[in-house]
Amino acid sequence: MRTRTSMIWALAVAMALVFSTASTAMASTKDAPGYSYWKSLAGVTVAKHWSLTTFSYNGSALLSTPKAVSQTWWTFPPTWCSSRNSKWDWYTVGTNGTGRGNNLVVFTVGVPTPWGPIGSNLADRHLTTVRYNGTYSVSYQ
Repeated sequence: MRTRTSMIWALAVAMALVFSTASTAMASTKDAPGYSYWKSLAGVTVAKHWSLTTFSYNGSALLSTPKAVSQTWWTFPPTWCSSRNSKWDWYTVGTNGTGRGNNLVVFTVGVPTPWGPIGSNLADRHLTTVRYNGTYSVSYQ
């Protein structure tokens, strides 16, 4: 009787290890990049914006970690970055989960003065929608 109980426990532990290893092995992390740039009327590139949205999934669910939204930019004078923001609009962990990373940069083109810049602003937003099955889409606004 004791041997049979030991065998059942050993089988249960082995099955638990197999199932936990299988779900861990299926977990993946993916980077969703975004890129856009602005040119002047003369054809010179005056601003560049890169975004990166990182998410984890296992084929049926979004996982809580790792996840991140980040961005970087480059400007050519007289253009500069006057505002920036990176955030998750939402991130639903679990079965059929989705999320949306939101990266915004505002570039100011013009001449700085003590009373404020003379020129105009360019807003560049990368919205990255991520899904539980590892797919993603990036829209530019």
